[in-house]
Amino acid sequence: MSGRAAPQRPRDHLIHPGAFGHSIDAEWRQPSSVDWLVFLRHAEIQHAFVARLRRLMRETPGLTQAAIARGTTIRPSPDEPRAAEFYGYKRLNDGINGHKRMTLVDMQRIEVMSGPILLGLQVRRVEIEDSVLREEYPLAVGGSGSPRARQADAGSVAGEVDRRHP
Repeated sequence: MSGRAAPQRPRDHLIHPGAFGHSIDAEWRQPSSVDWLVFLRHAEIQHAFVARLRRLMRETPGLTQAAIARGTTIRPSPDEPRAAEFYGYKRLNDGINGHKRMTLVDMQRIEVMSGPILLGLQVRRVEIEDSVLREEYPLAVGGSGSPRARQADAGSVAGEVDRRHP
């Protein structure tokens, strides 16, 4: 693994950053460290989430970035004076365009206005080429086309539940 630092913005994991949240078949840069791999997997999820959100915004009258930002911003209260800064149009726009990482809370805020996205989200994972990452993290490096990923997809499509963990 080389010493290159992981990209900090989700869009910078793409070979063509402008494709973030647009092209499902986007090409991803290869990670060279476990931190980079973790951030890449996060970027893949955010990219798929945003692509689905963009589609919903095209298909749903009145569902715009401005409407989502207005509907999900926490209003200031005496208990939380900074609450209004937590969310708004700029933060939403930065997340949608891949300039900032979205948290699970961010995505849930968006779903308040858009309806469920995460539940049915299908994320395409890039196959990792780095031999050290492949050896040290074999369960984390498979792409969407790997045998393990296809097996997991088949199980979820068939509605099977892993009963080992109650």
